Amino acid sequence: MSTITIDIETIPTENEVIQKYILDSLSAPKNIKDPEKITANLAAQAEDAVHKTGLSGLFGNVLCVGLAENDGPVTTLYNTTGEGNLLADVRALICPTLTHGADNPWCTNTLVGHNINGFDVPFLSQRMMVRGMHPLFKHGTKPWDMQVNDTMLMFAAGTKNYYKLEQLCLAFGVNSPKDGGVDGSQIYEYYQAGKHDEIRAYCARDVEATRAVYNRMMVQ
Repeated sequence: MSTITIDIETIPTENEVIQKYILDSLSAPKNIKDPEKITANLAAQAEDAVHKTGLSGLFGNVLCVGLAENDGPVTTLYNTTGEGNLLADVRALICPTLTHGADNPWCTNTLVGHNINGFDVPFLSQRMMVRGMHPLFKHGTKPWDMQVNDTMLMFAAGTKNYYKLEQLCLAFGVNSPKDGGVDGSQIYEYYQAGKHDEIRAYCARDVEATRAVYNRMMVQ
């Protein structure tokens, strides 16, 4: 088995039917009575409501996935031909001996990431299910039963003091993924501007930083 460090970049839904569903579910505060103010309030909510789908595997899409097996080079997979194809490629790298419909279709490698239990693994698994694939781990598997090492939880050391990756990078003397001038919150903005190479590079730096922090934590 291998240890695979991963990081994902996601974007909001671009599906017009889903966007309409989200916008139709919005409502203005009950204390606003003026029709013009209600319209203005809904308009103000609209962009943010759609943008937030990028944080949920229900409607958001995976744009880029960075992976590195053990101490090997980082590979970045990008959504250029559809999310389903990207996710199939991700499964092929994370679970190279497994195929859809096999008796044991679950990931048996150890995955490493920052806040991977809270975001990357569930997001990938949810999108895989939406696209007709098995999730990475068996349905109903508890976080402590998965083959996952989450650097955020590891450093918390049993407390609820959770730190961002760039904070751990600073503490451990590791280059931060933000050193390249890109922030994770800017991914959709970069995507809309066609800055795909910059997104790939940021994702790769995130993987490298996470692996470096993880290796420092695992010093014997």
